Amino acid sequence: MKTACRSSTMCQFGIGIRADGRRPCLPPTKAAIHSFTLSLRHQLKATRVRVVEMVPPIVDTGLGDGVRSEGTSSQQMMSPEDFATEALAQLEKDQDEVLVGMSINTRKRGEALLERMNRSQ
Repeated sequence: MKTACRSSTMCQFGIGIRADGRRPCLPPTKAAIHSFTLSLRHQLKATRVRVVEMVPPIVDTGLGDGVRSEGTSSQQMMSPEDFATEALAQLEKDQDEVLVGMSINTRKRGEALLERMNRSQ
């Protein structure tokens, strides 16, 4: 009889993987969640608990009184349906890190984004 693996999923958004001079508290908080997730995954690797980190892009949920809703195509937003399809496909592949949409590139670029984002300040 095969024993089922238990899974713990941490979900955050891409702001935790790059710095932002305009919001100095939010990225470090999200980065702490990322660090905690990596540490937890390491500590539990010899157990049946699997720790998954999900990093969605900006998803066009319609929140914010429609301020974001018009920007799906122009601001790299993703529809909720597209996000769910891509995230579920990655979860089915048993990936420990689920990066969707622009979060993939944000992770790749890393700290180089700080300079670009803060040029106008």
